[in-house]
Amino acid sequence: MFTCTRNWNRFLRTSFIAINVGMALLATVSVVVAAFYPINTDDNSIADWSGVPVFQTDPASDVITGTEDIINTWIATSAVTTTASSLNFMVETRSAPALNLPSNSTRAVTAIIDCDRDGLDNEVHDRKISYSLSNRSNGPNDQTLVCQGTYPASGQCFILPGTGSPGPEFGERVGSTAFVEWRVPVNELPPDDMDTVNCRGLVGIRFAVSHVIIPTLPWNPVTITFVDQTTPLQVFNVAGGAPTRVMLSNFHAANDTAENRQMLTFGLAMLATVLWFGVVIFIRSRKEPAR
Repeated sequence: MFTCTRNWNRFLRTSFIAINVGMALLATVSVVVAAFYPINTDDNSIADWSGVPVFQTDPASDVITGTEDIINTWIATSAVTTTASSLNFMVETRSAPALNLPSNSTRAVTAIIDCDRDGLDNEVHDRKISYSLSNRSNGPNDQTLVCQGTYPASGQCFILPGTGSPGPEFGERVGSTAFVEWRVPVNELPPDDMDTVNCRGLVGIRFAVSHVIIPTLPWNPVTITFVDQTTPLQVFNVAGGAPTRVMLSNFHAANDTAENRQMLTFGLAMLATVLWFGVVIFIRSRKEPAR
């Protein structure tokens, strides 16, 4: 009888510990789900960015000209069903209109992508996705470009072809506001005919605004001078959009906020306390002699 009771008590204690460990794990389990947004970068509106969290901020007034001073940036993935179709970018400057153009000049806003996440974003297999605005009488129209990370020192660069003039539907300054939005089709990112590195999964991204000098003679090099840059590189999941952490509670997905986590932890603590008292009472009742 004594051996049976002792084994039973050991079983109850072991079960109690296992239950508490399991509940603790359940309280901290989180998963990553895809976050896709139907972004239109040619509708003269930023309404479709509602709900997209800010990706990266930059200090205000770290450059003199407010229309070239980045303060907020956003990234969102659009998808066809569950397959990523385009990577969308948006930048807000301190003053409007964004990238205000002096006479006969070109400005560009660029998403700089570290495709292999090695901390270097100026390698040939990296990418610069730029939206360029031009006010040059003899220059190109506004256009969206996909360039290798070494451009313009070396490497290739091509314009995304649009309907009519090159690439207008791939980007725009939204009216006279402080916002510029642009995009790149995911299938224009490596692996492609230029590089084999995978740039369609987890990558590092930051942003820059630049002055662009396009020479009148075609054999002279293009000069790009960054006037404002965000740092450091931050991770983004191209294939799944911005990672969204959710918590498992009763097998229902819920936003993983501090309030939700505190409520779940409190509930588990109360349940563990009740179980503990139940085990103690049961053990005592087993030890008491029969009257």
